[in-house]
Amino acid sequence: MTTIKQGSSDGDHYYTAQNEPAYGCGIRAAREEGLLPSPSTILGVMNKPGIAVWMQNVAAETALEMADEVKAKFTDRKDQVSAVVKAAREKSQGAMDLGTQIHSMAEDILAGKPAVDGNPFSVGISDYNTMNIVRTRWTERVVTHIGDKIAFGGRVDALVEHQACGLAVLDWKSSKVARSKTGKPQPKWYDPYIIQLSAYAYAIDGKPQPISVAIDTTPGERGGIFEKIWERMEIERGWRMFNLLYRLWCEEKKYSPHEWYASRR
Repeated sequence: MTTIKQGSSDGDHYYTAQNEPAYGCGIRAAREEGLLPSPSTILGVMNKPGIAVWMQNVAAETALEMADEVKAKFTDRKDQVSAVVKAAREKSQGAMDLGTQIHSMAEDILAGKPAVDGNPFSVGISDYNTMNIVRTRWTERVVTHIGDKIAFGGRVDALVEHQACGLAVLDWKSSKVARSKTGKPQPKWYDPYIIQLSAYAYAIDGKPQPISVAIDTTPGERGGIFEKIWERMEIERGWRMFNLLYRLWCEEKKYSPHEWYASRR
């Protein structure tokens, strides 16, 4: 593994040109070593209303659930607010931890391991795999692209051969899926999903079809699977947006990875 001089991390994710993660590195190390920002890092310059709404909902739900308990335990309003904020953070962290667990389950299923009996997420992913995936090429692999106008790297969930689409790049998403008044599932497919997937598809040989797979974490509905096979116009739009965001990121960070590599050719 390439030795990278680590500095203060700013929470972003970077990779080397040799497809290795550069954990713990910040923008200073990236500038010095020519590290490649991940699509999620580049997307950091973009306002994400979906995430903001989710966080607001978590805070509101927590406040309603804990109202009586908090008022009985604390008399000072600041203490009440602090208790609710702490609980909301723990709830958010729990949701993120569950997402990590679901990703691990998906990786295991694609690797050929059997579903975990009684686990709705594992069983749901296994059923999806049986119905849609012909063969798994690989899972959890770092890919990079260094071009004349753009350079980035990132960890991809999976590259598979899909029953309907052929070669496809998968991105697992776990969240509560809203339902209509009649109970019909209404999964949301946000712009950042296809922006990130379009970048991965561009970096992988063979032009794989981008596919988002949503795993429902709604109590009582856990394990439901919803698939979004992105259309060509959506993919092209996602790639255009990614290029624009990359340029904005370069200006904001005062670092252009593609120029760093061009100057060393």
